[in-house]
Amino acid sequence: IVLFGWEIALSHLFWGAVLAITVVGLPFARQHFKLVTLALWPFGNDLVVPES
Repeated sequence: IVLFGWEIALSHLFWGAVLAITVVGLPFARQHFKLVTLALWPFGNDLVVPES
């Protein structure tokens, strides 16, 4: 999993750039850019599901 993090990070960068072109896609692009760091360095991060 750690060896393929760069491919996932490049994918998030690409889709973040594509979504940033439109105003509607800006919030989604911002989340893709946040996921780049998680893909490159996943250690010490926890995924938390918010309670509704």
